[in-house]
Amino acid sequence: MTDWLERLDLGHYAEAFRANDIDGATLRDLTDAELEKLSVASLDYRKRLLAAIAALSDDAPPGPLTDLIPRLPTSLARPLDEYLKESEPKFKLWDACDAVEDLLRLLVFLGIGELCRMRGELPDDLRRDLCQVIELPTLGNW
Repeated sequence: MTDWLERLDLGHYAEAFRANDIDGATLRDLTDAELEKLSVASLDYRKRLLAAIAALSDDAPPGPLTDLIPRLPTSLARPLDEYLKESEPKFKLWDACDAVEDLLRLLVFLGIGELCRMRGELPDDLRRDLCQVIELPTLGNW
């Protein structure tokens, strides 16, 4: 919750939200009057919060993953958000595979960056192998 508020430049309200046990599920139901009771006195700040709350996925069930999504890079957040919204099991599994593949690619790129930092350059055979497979589907390849 603190990260989400800080991204809205409203991190100074994090303690009030924490003290009142505001979580992802409670957040979606907050009203203007309740925000005022939480000491969000500024009308501008309340409008900003209400707009950000409205922008949260209404279809996604509340929970830890829902709370995590706004803090993730868009490339990881989008497939996870689609996963949460999907009700058809086959498509839900596909969305889960997309999210895992994107995360794996990110981790591979981070690993490549670290390897380059340590060694200065990737060996030609490793570079060639990575170039051939990095964009190929892995989990959805069945």
